[in-house]
Amino acid sequence: MYSPWRLGVIFTYGFISPHCQVTQSKICLKLSRQNENTHNDNERTIPLVMAKQVILPGEKKTIWVDDTCLIEETIRDNFGVLATGLCIGEEDLMEMASLCEIREFNVKEDGATGTRNGYFVNIECVGRVKLNALDLHHPYPRFHFSLVKEEEENLEDCKMVAENIEIFMTILSDDKDEQDADDNNNVNLLSRYKSTCERNFRIQHSPRFHSQLMQSLSATSWAAFTVMDNMNNLEHYRLRALDYDNVFDRLKLAQYMLREKELRLQGIRMQSKSLNTETPGGFE
Repeated sequence: MYSPWRLGVIFTYGFISPHCQVTQSKICLKLSRQNENTHNDNERTIPLVMAKQVILPGEKKTIWVDDTCLIEETIRDNFGVLATGLCIGEEDLMEMASLCEIREFNVKEDGATGTRNGYFVNIECVGRVKLNALDLHHPYPRFHFSLVKEEEENLEDCKMVAENIEIFMTILSDDKDEQDADDNNNVNLLSRYKSTCERNFRIQHSPRFHSQLMQSLSATSWAAFTVMDNMNNLEHYRLRALDYDNVFDRLKLAQYMLREKELRLQGIRMQSKSLNTETPGGFE
């Protein structure tokens, strides 16, 4: 945990018209290779902006950043790659951060003076980094970091849990109460989940896995947390998922979350059935 220092304020906004577009690229892979040639972790640094929400691999967010120097140097000198951090409580900075690529940015200028007040930035999360220490040689937050290397173990167990996750997604997709409450009920939950898995598999540049199967399982573990909604404690699950190093542990967490969702819906159905069997006035 680290105390934040001169952290720019960031808010999440909806769609914006881009001032500039950054094409999909392997810039995080370039950054990874650049870091492989650096034996001293303390020489690796990355710009950090603070987020009010968890951003998981595969997700896109549009944020407002009032530190123009940070964004301009990130685009010019850092392949458009930055990290987004989260504070636990009021002062402690979470060690794990989201690794993001800038996709679009739009500068906001003062009409009278032409002064740049900040940027609307569209970012896409493609991985995670661990923040090691604050670099004091910059006018904005920049941290020494290390790339997250997820453990590739329990392959058969991972496959079994991933299959269970798809079963839960199928059950929840067929549940009428869930469909009525789903903000995206025009698109089947299972369909969203599968398409998100495929997309996550394509965009993950870091870490590089030894097998496509493990990369697919990692994409599955993130998709489970990005397609769910209408859960009071969803952000808690997402925060824990961000912090897990192990794919197997994250898959188990997703399975637990979906099981909780199913049990909650079962409780709603039982309560509704009980109310329907009562006589008028609530007396037997």
